[in-house]
Parts: sequence; structure tokens; C-alpha cells
Amino acid sequence: MRLGYPPPVYVLLLLQNLGRVRRRDVHTLLHGVKLRGVDLGYEFVPSFRGYYSRELDMDLAMLKALGLVKESGDGYLELTEKGVKVVSSLLRHDDPTAKNLTKLVKGYVQDKSSALTGNRR
Repeated sequence: MRLGYPPPVYVLLLLQNLGRVRRRDVHTLLHGVKLRGVDLGYEFVPSFRGYYSRELDMDLAMLKALGLVKESGDGYLELTEKGVKVVSSLLRHDDPTAKNLTKLVKGYVQDKSSALTGNRR
């Protein structure tokens, strides 16, 4: 599937859907998304904490430098107000990659929430 936007735009969408999330979880989640058919073009290698992509890390650094993402001292990422505005103004609701990514991320959030509360679907 051809992407309608550059990969960092989809990373912003991911962060918008997740809220506050650890950097390493972004890597692991996007690796899982890739395995489920939404390939943003990042190459992943196994690491001791899941999966890692150098390209994704560079994109996250760029998004931080642009003031679209902020990172706390404990390694958590979240969109800035500017980042929220960029996602809202850029992404069309009919973009198939955005739809698929949002669906997979919402499923991930539900699964993670269920695991924390002990409720399995």
C-alpha cells in the first residue's frame, strides 16, 4: 500500500491516539503494526526491550526538534499542542493508512487496558 503522507505524519497520529507513551513502546508497537500489514517503511531489529528502528528514532528526534513532540525525563513521549494542530490539519479522514493505523492502535490500547485490569476479550 502506498502511503499518502511521509511516515512521521503517521507517527504523530500514533502519538495522538496513544497519549503519553514510552519511546521504546512506540518502536515495539510500530513493529507490530508492520507485521499486521501497515508498513510505514521503518526497518526494525530485535533489541533486549522489544524492537528498535534507527529511522524511527531519527524521525522522533526530528519531531521533537520541530516542537511537535515532547519527551519527559523518564522517556515518555507525547504530542505538544502544536503537534495536535498539525495532525488535525494534515490528515484526511479517508486516508486508508491512517484508518488502519488508528484501528490497530485502538486495539492495542484496549488489549493493554484489559491486561492491566485483568479483563480479556
